[in-house]
Amino acid sequence: MQKLCNKDPTGKGIHCFCIDIDAQRGVKKCCKCNLWNVQGNDWTEDADFR
Repeated sequence: MQKLCNKDPTGKGIHCFCIDIDAQRGVKKCCKCNLWNVQGNDWTEDADFR
């Protein structure tokens, strides 16, 4: 599943955040990834997004 990446807040375009939302569990997963690597695999722990 492709993750959506948002532009990093620093504006340098080096890193971005991949967001994978699990609607059933009500959590989102975030990872830092290269701007061109929308798959991203450096996942952090689940975070509540509600």
